[in-house]
Amino acid sequence: MLAAKLDDFGLGYVLSRPQRYGRSDIFAHFLQSDDEAWVRKHRVPHPGTYNGNPLSAAAGIACLQIVSDPAIQKKAIGTADQLRAGFNEAFGRHGVDGKAGGVVSLVPVTFKNTKVHPKKLVYRFRAALQLGGVDPSGFNFIVSSTHGQAEVDQTVAAFDRALGMLKEEGAL
Repeated sequence: MLAAKLDDFGLGYVLSRPQRYGRSDIFAHFLQSDDEAWVRKHRVPHPGTYNGNPLSAAAGIACLQIVSDPAIQKKAIGTADQLRAGFNEAFGRHGVDGKAGGVVSLVPVTFKNTKVHPKKLVYRFRAALQLGGVDPSGFNFIVSSTHGQAEVDQTVAAFDRALGMLKEEGAL
């Protein structure tokens, strides 16, 4: 029955319905409860849908084996450095008070002196970037070794256009 449900609904469907497809005595430890003593002593915090299942664990192990290669790390860092430089050039071109910073392959972007609340800006920023085919995590860009020059060029161009749009609409 499990195999049929995997084919019919996909893995996410099955894994998100432990009451139907898993052992209730095991899955009960992941559930919320009003019993504070039980939560403190027995509940297992589980912040993600797929964390800790065998498929995710196998994928995680494979990923760790790949990223343990220093060349992979250097490539991702080099790509992130290109994005930082391109984003900071775009800030300068548009006269926007902001900065792309971060370390290694994480590229956070900060804006100063915005004309809208940061919570509103993050949605507008993300939407403007999505129009250019880029989907950041809020004001953060996470770079991997699979991003090549084409992705860097697309991301920097989308960022440049997004700044222009946000400035034109009065958010920056």
